[in-house]
Amino acid sequence: LIFLYLNRSYAYFYSYFGAKNLTSPPQKASYNFNYSKNNKAFKYVALGDSLTAGVGVSSFEQTFPYLQAESLSKKHGFVTLIDLAKPGFRTDYLLQTEVPLAQTFKENYQKILQELTQKTKAEIIVIAIPYLGSDRIVLFPYRYLLDFNTQQFNKIIKNLAMERNLKYVDLYSQTKNNLK
Repeated sequence: LIFLYLNRSYAYFYSYFGAKNLTSPPQKASYNFNYSKNNKAFKYVALGDSLTAGVGVSSFEQTFPYLQAESLSKKHGFVTLIDLAKPGFRTDYLLQTEVPLAQTFKENYQKILQELTQKTKAEIIVIAIPYLGSDRIVLFPYRYLLDFNTQQFNKIIKNLAMERNLKYVDLYSQTKNNLK
């Protein structure tokens, strides 16, 4: 009976998202923003998975990269957004396509940050994984397992950002209260 419950609660998570037909909004390779009289020019490269690609929103203008680029443009001037986010991307996929392969999440993330900080002069903003354990979507006991794993990954992400004195945005705390 316990096995059946665990199997069904696991399947519920995937059927919930499948029933929503969540897809990424159509996107171009790059966008230009110029909301400021400032003459500085910046390039913002968005790397990530389905969250960064905007799965679940209806237009690209609602995605985090678009909103972030728009905000940067208002503050700093001309911004070119290059969105390389792809649903399903994992750190090892990113490393296979962008930098040499590493073996673990921490090593992968560390390598990504190292490459970005060494090879660019861009301001790098590191964003935590949001809270994903909504009671409406993830059933017991997976909700607790998912939340625990998310917090562990976020500790790694935050520590790596702090080691490099990078700006860190705690998206987890911001979304936990809204989605619980």
